Amino acid sequence: MKNSNNILIEAKDLEKTYFRKKRSPIKVLNGINLDVFRGEFLAIIGRSGSGKTTLLNLIGALDLPTSGEIKFEGKALSSFSNRDLAILRREKIGFIFQTFNLLPSLTVVENIESALIHSGMSTDQRRDKILVLLDLLELSELSDRLPLELSVGQQQKVAIARAIVKDPVLIVADEPTGEMDPITGREILERLVELKRKWKITLIIASHGMLMHSAADRTLFIKAGRFIAQKEAGY
Repeated sequence: MKNSNNILIEAKDLEKTYFRKKRSPIKVLNGINLDVFRGEFLAIIGRSGSGKTTLLNLIGALDLPTSGEIKFEGKALSSFSNRDLAILRREKIGFIFQTFNLLPSLTVVENIESALIHSGMSTDQRRDKILVLLDLLELSELSDRLPLELSVGQQQKVAIARAIVKDPVLIVADEPTGEMDPITGREILERLVELKRKWKITLIIASHGMLMHSAADRTLFIKAGRFIAQKEAGY
């Protein structure tokens, strides 16, 4: 897996500072260097305020660093126009958030289908693809329900399906099990890993807990905007 020809993301000397009117600037990331390999499950572990969410936002092209560079498939994100960045996010990156971000007025199927609006697929093609994911995630009997009619774990499964249905190269997940009990959290993690392997997706998860570490290929520990340790699977 780990050779220079198999790198999906390269981050070099990343710094991120937030500047505030009449207040001191806050440096959140301080010299991050990171290579992410195709097909790996990378866990980033750190306490609240450690910089992990900011790092995910940079990797997912939701924000730009104050200094340093990120390359996605060998191309520097700093060279992308806003339109190019939007296309990259839409076509190649799936996002999973702790708060799910489901549309409350749409059913399970409609929420998942919303990720395919610009795909060029026919309605039948979209629905066939969604049915496969509903079956894999044990959501088939809930397809016509609204988000408020679902449990927390079921809502996160819908969010996972919405992220994966568009066949992304990368899934970026920020605290995807943060609001769940340990049993539900473990189930969600197992589903994510199963789908990652089935679809050969690169998966990056940020968390403040150690649950992700148990299943990840590699774990990076972050504190005060710097990586302080790394562990490989099996060590």
